[in-house]
Amino acid sequence: MTEFKIGDKVKHRTFGPVVVCYGPYKSVTGAETYLVETSDGIHRGALPKTLSAVQKFAVGDEVKHDGAEYTGRIVAGPFTSYDAGFTMWVVERENGDHSVPSEDRLSKVTPEIKVGDRVRIVHAAPFQGKG
Repeated sequence: MTEFKIGDKVKHRTFGPVVVCYGPYKSVTGAETYLVETSDGIHRGALPKTLSAVQKFAVGDEVKHDGAEYTGRIVAGPFTSYDAGFTMWVVERENGDHSVPSEDRLSKVTPEIKVGDRVRIVHAAPFQGKG
């Protein structure tokens, strides 16, 4: 069984994307349950078998390998290791070589925004100030 922790963004098979708010705990029926918040702000109980982890990466993402200190682009995956059961991705390095690191060794490369760069805001929070 997969263990989730508070703050994990996961997928519920009925409600779609949810955030784990509490758990696991025993419900009144004795079943192990997590309290999750759905996208519309409603809190619901969810059995672990109804939740699945959301992929950290997607094909085309720019990533950095934390141990070997190289960057590259994900070209395939995810795959599950047959012997250890961890998630792996195929990464094409900047020099054209390929490697197959485990997901826990990778982090997304976020482009640095500098003064003068043009950006597109796709969602803005409502104004909270005075005036």
